Amino acid sequence: MNKGFFFDSPSIVKNQKSYSPNFTCETCGLFRTCKSPKMRPTGSGERGILIVAEAPGREEDEEWERLGYPEPTQLIGEAGRLLRWKLEPYGLDLDRDFRKMNAVNCRPPRNREPTRKELKSCKHFILEEIESGKPKFIWLMGKKAVESFYMDRFDHLSVGLWRGRCIPDRDTGAWVLPMYHSSFLLHSKGDKNVESLFDMDLEFAVSCLGKESPRFEDEGQYVKRLSDLEDILGLLDRIKRDRIRFSFDYETSGLKPFKPGHHIRVMSIALGAEEAYSFEVPKSKRFGGKWRRVLTDPGIDKVAQNLKFEDRWSRKIYGAVPQGWIHDTMVAGHILDSRHNSTNLKFMVYVRWGAEGFKDDTETYLKSSEEFNRIDEAPLEDLCDRCGLDSLFTYRLYEEQMKDFGLSSNRGMYGAYQFFHEGLLAFCDMESEGIPVDEAYYERERRRLTAEINFLEGKLLEGKEAKLFEEKTGGKLGLGSSKDLRFLMFNLLNQESLKKTASGNDSVDEEALEKMKIPFVKDLLRLRKLLKIRDTYLAQFQREVVDGKIYPFWDLHIPESFRSSCSRPNFQNIPARDEEAKKSTRSGVVPSPGNKLVSGDYSGIEVAEAACITKDPVLVKYVSTPGTDMHRDQAMEIFILTAKQVIKGLRFYAKNGFTFPEFYGSYYKNCALFIWEVCKSMLITEGLTVRRHLRNQGILNYEDFEDHMKEVERRFWDKYSGFAEWKEKAIVEYRRKGYVDMPFGFRRIGLLYPKEIVNTPIQGTAFHCLLWSLIRLNEERKQEGWKSKLIMQIHDEMIWDMVPEESEHIKERIVQVSTVEIRKENDWIIVPLEVDFEEGGINESWYNVKGGK
Repeated sequence: MNKGFFFDSPSIVKNQKSYSPNFTCETCGLFRTCKSPKMRPTGSGERGILIVAEAPGREEDEEWERLGYPEPTQLIGEAGRLLRWKLEPYGLDLDRDFRKMNAVNCRPPRNREPTRKELKSCKHFILEEIESGKPKFIWLMGKKAVESFYMDRFDHLSVGLWRGRCIPDRDTGAWVLPMYHSSFLLHSKGDKNVESLFDMDLEFAVSCLGKESPRFEDEGQYVKRLSDLEDILGLLDRIKRDRIRFSFDYETSGLKPFKPGHHIRVMSIALGAEEAYSFEVPKSKRFGGKWRRVLTDPGIDKVAQNLKFEDRWSRKIYGAVPQGWIHDTMVAGHILDSRHNSTNLKFMVYVRWGAEGFKDDTETYLKSSEEFNRIDEAPLEDLCDRCGLDSLFTYRLYEEQMKDFGLSSNRGMYGAYQFFHEGLLAFCDMESEGIPVDEAYYERERRRLTAEINFLEGKLLEGKEAKLFEEKTGGKLGLGSSKDLRFLMFNLLNQESLKKTASGNDSVDEEALEKMKIPFVKDLLRLRKLLKIRDTYLAQFQREVVDGKIYPFWDLHIPESFRSSCSRPNFQNIPARDEEAKKSTRSGVVPSPGNKLVSGDYSGIEVAEAACITKDPVLVKYVSTPGTDMHRDQAMEIFILTAKQVIKGLRFYAKNGFTFPEFYGSYYKNCALFIWEVCKSMLITEGLTVRRHLRNQGILNYEDFEDHMKEVERRFWDKYSGFAEWKEKAIVEYRRKGYVDMPFGFRRIGLLYPKEIVNTPIQGTAFHCLLWSLIRLNEERKQEGWKSKLIMQIHDEMIWDMVPEESEHIKERIVQVSTVEIRKENDWIIVPLEVDFEEGGINESWYNVKGGK
């Protein structure tokens, strides 16, 4: 690789993608609508700090003279005064120590947010100010400042992702510090969580002012392209002989290797932070044999960014199950920074070292919504450069992340990483097994749905409503057009508008339409449902199936609550409540021939974890005492019933419509409205609905029910006072530290609201208990040579493709591991845990699993 792959541009104005001469003041036009147009940067900037805020407000635009300023000046309104007050304890003066400007230099009408076009039109002013003033620090205050600075460089631009960082930016040569705008603090109306985070960010930004200017190096000098087979084989021999720890990266023809034609075109290996090699993958059998021996050697440490990717392709292409995995930089990045979208390699490399251009040249060849990308069209040298830097930066990230884990405040988080690392390896095994499906069934079901869809479309478009629409408008009714349906419903059919969209239009979504009792709407809703089943659920199954199996991704680096996620397709989002959708989708998921599907599901795990974490004595007693049922008891209070009168549905809505919402931060009015609507027509006994029963108890209307629920809530929190006390302490602790800790060592950071502060440790830890058990059962499966395979993890449930003869033994082990051994190793679990089993018959589908979720 040639030196100078990264370089200092002589002009950041010319180098910035988001600057375009096509965007000017004339194309923007804001200068025509304000009193003080084209506001120039102000402030002496004695500390070398440039603040880029969002836009002038009314006081900056109209009242600067009244406020005593000689020219239009940024940050002199209410938000500016708050910022000035916040800076005083640090001895910083906004006009003396800072240079100030906005992402747009003219006030938008009515103080609305600037548009992307307006930001682009003003971007060159920011770049010119940076080039002329050469600030050492750039404070990006607010989401529009972040968007202006990073648009066209990065996809994810929320302040929440970028805040709290001191970034060495190569384009400007400055440290960039994004943070919330003080106006956000004002708009939050005294929210203590927002204020505490704002204060932390400001303190952090001030603490960085003693930094020397950032220094950059050309990392490309450390990557060498190999083209000779003997050189490549010599590299593998050296790794094998000297047991060298390395990171590696594949550039492949797609995301999954299972369909015929997929291949690895380029790979790279980094032997340290300053030594990496990239090459086109040889087709030589000698290479394949040597690489397999390196991959399967457990004594050679291996590192990757998203190790499941390299693991998956190694298994399929080389028939090798990699051994010696020690680190995944993607998941480690997630443990260290739980914010969504923070684990992408390009992002992590930029925020640490300011490098970002190494992925631009080949990105277009590798991105594709189709099964196969265009990797074979990519220039080989560019692809090798990209791949080599990927593995080099991955190795550097590994070293830096290990240093971060070594910090005294982060040491508990390394335990969380090790736990997730074990989980990754278990997920590698689970992904490689795949999920058996009945392809012929899905094709039959698609045809059946299509026939009914075509019938309904014909019926609706030939009906009187469509003809009336065509008569009045001269055009055909678009069944998928909200605009057409609004005109039909409210202008032609005179339906009452029962709901508004966010933009203020009359809504024609499912909730609004369900309340319109006309045949046309009934058929339309039926059509929408069938289209969703066919085009959302079945289509993804048929698209992903290969030789009778589907291979989803099961990931541990996405949810901020540190739960798992599933994609391509998302098996954690398969319909469970709607019986028709459930049957249509799950009937095609089958066990291997002669096997049966068995589900092991933690029963009441969130309540159990809430008891362990809050130590509420009433909750602990409920969970620990056989025969008690807190949700039944709560239903008795809500509906004024005896224990025998509480039917299954009422217990369900007491649990999910009141108990959990209250625990997680809702309040009686929201709960009352939901429960009243969904439960009022339910039958308690023959001929006695909930609403009639409540009338007999003196609750004559919804207002009476809401008053009743207010009293139910008061008694609820009197009962669970330990939970309430824990909740208040957790919120205070978050405001002090800026994060929430969890029992397995995880730490969620970022702006959290009370509901998230409470539910994160409970819901996240519920999954962690399942993952702990899954890891150990998977290891036991391999050690004992079970023929049964673990094929799915759905929320707090694991699903097995079970050999009937092994069923009883494995279920016994699931119970032992999940309820006994987990408590021995985790003494903070102070209540019993339970596992429920559901299973289908031999060769029966997932839909036939008895009691299946």
